[in-house]
Amino acid sequence: PKYYDNLIAANAKRKWFIRRFVDNEFGYSRAGIPVFEEDYDDSLHVGTFAFDASLPIYLGLDGGMGIHPAATMWQWHPSGHIRGIAELVPGRCLMGRFCELLRAWLAAHAPQAQVAGVWADPAAFRGQNSEQDETSFIFSVAQVVGAPLMPTATNEIAPRLDALRYPLALRIGGVPMLQISAAGMPKMRRAFNSDYRFKVDALGNLTGEAKPDKVHGASDVMDSGGYALLGMIGLEAIMKNSISMARPRIVGQNRPGRRDRDEETFSVAGSWDVYSLR
Repeated sequence: PKYYDNLIAANAKRKWFIRRFVDNEFGYSRAGIPVFEEDYDDSLHVGTFAFDASLPIYLGLDGGMGIHPAATMWQWHPSGHIRGIAELVPGRCLMGRFCELLRAWLAAHAPQAQVAGVWADPAAFRGQNSEQDETSFIFSVAQVVGAPLMPTATNEIAPRLDALRYPLALRIGGVPMLQISAAGMPKMRRAFNSDYRFKVDALGNLTGEAKPDKVHGASDVMDSGGYALLGMIGLEAIMKNSISMARPRIVGQNRPGRRDRDEETFSVAGSWDVYSLR
C-alpha cells in the first residue's frame, strides 16, 4: 500500500522519474545516461520568454564536422540571468546553405540586434578540420553575423560541460541563472533531458572515456551552447566555480563528502554585476 510513497521517497531528487512513473505524465526517454541528469530540471530551466530587443545577443557556433552545423542564441540580462533564445539545427547541411539559413534565422528571431559576441570551436580556427572546410565556415559565418568569430579558450569537453553545469546550478533570486526558451530551443531541451548522453557499451555500462556520445543534432546543439557559455562567462570563472561546486564528472560516481544539489545554497548579495564572474 505504501509502494508509491516509498518510490517517491527513494527518488525525491529525480523529479522527472516521479512525473513519469508515479504521476503518469509525459516524459523523455532516459535510456542510457543523460549527461546533465543531475543538473537539469525541465520544470526549472525552461521558460516562455522571447528575444529582448533592448539587449544584445551572443551566439555559439558548432561546425558539426563541416556537415552538421548548429547555432544557439543567448541574451544576458542585467539581473545576471542568461537566457537561451533560439537554436538553429538544420541537420546535414553544407556551409553555403547553413549561412543562408543563419541569415534568415537571425532576421526572424533577433531583427537588427547588436551581436556582442560569437564563439566557436578553436580547432576550426587552426584548420584542424580543413578537409570538412570548417575554416571557410568560420569566415563565411562572420560575414553573415556582422561580427568576428572568436575561438573559445579551449575545446576540451570538461570545461564545455561545466560552462553549462555552472549556470544551471547557480540561483539568482531563487531562479536558475540559465534558462532556455520552450518555443525557441526544442532540440536543446530534448538534448538536456535525454538525447545528449554519455557513451555506453553494448551492456549499457559507461565506457572508459566518459565522454558524451557524438550523436548529431543533440551533440551539435549542445556543443554550440557550450562554446557560447564558455565564451560569455570565461574559462577562469568556469574552472573556479566548478571546483567550488565539486561536481562529479561522471553521473553516479559521487565524491567523498559531496553534498546533494538540493542542499547547496547559491545566492547573490547586493547589486549584481555580470563582470564580477571574471
